[in-house]
Amino acid sequence: MCKTTTQSNPTVADLSRKVYTACSKGGGGKTVFIRIFDEKRMMDLTSSFLDGEIFPELESFFNELDATDGIPQAAKEILKTYSFKVIYEDRASTEAERQKFGVMDFPVYLESTEGPTALTNSEAEELLESHKLPGLTYTFLIKLENGQEELKHEPADVYGSLKAFLGDSSKIGIGIPGNFLDNDQTLCRKIAIVLIDRLIANPDIALSIRRKMFVAILKHEIGHMFGLTHEQNTIMHGSYQVGPLITNPTYTNFQLKIISLALTKLSNN
Repeated sequence: MCKTTTQSNPTVADLSRKVYTACSKGGGGKTVFIRIFDEKRMMDLTSSFLDGEIFPELESFFNELDATDGIPQAAKEILKTYSFKVIYEDRASTEAERQKFGVMDFPVYLESTEGPTALTNSEAEELLESHKLPGLTYTFLIKLENGQEELKHEPADVYGSLKAFLGDSSKIGIGIPGNFLDNDQTLCRKIAIVLIDRLIANPDIALSIRRKMFVAILKHEIGHMFGLTHEQNTIMHGSYQVGPLITNPTYTNFQLKIISLALTKLSNN
């Protein structure tokens, strides 16, 4: 049993949060759709380090989360009732699709900050607004305090985080979770953006390990979409250091517990 505590007070973003109409309900659905949009064909740039299809691998990874060693039985029972589908599209999402995205849709955008089709700050903000992302959301972390599990949450300034991400060339991706803390219309709003050009240009990521890093980054950002916060020396490590991301190819048991809680809330919303 987890006790919920707050790590820090809400930011001023709470006062200026965007408010949108409700999104499609979960209705008890048990299929998670990870939708990867690649309008600029960024995957064409990865041929030098991809030795096979990574999206089926990613789908298998999520479908096997319930088999993770040591996973708490309650989380295991929840996760094995869900299925995951990874859908790759070499196009942009349409406005109609974005309007219909529901609680079980996890849209991921492959982008670039270089060249004539570079993603600009205003375009990135418009993308978030088109997905009806609120100004404030929360990430979660389970810690042991005096032998008791505590579910800690902290606020995240969505648009401030986006600006910081785009302005820091060491950042390759950003994942924004739904507002799982509040049972309101922003529950389903989530998105991830991965900048492929930064992955390729990063001098610390050798060609021989770029494939593993790409998969790890996708897991990391999708983890954020489930509400996971940064946690050192795990797949949710706070920076894109090769060691922690590659040597920790899956989520920790506490992280899996948070994912199971998020899925339960999403599907029952």
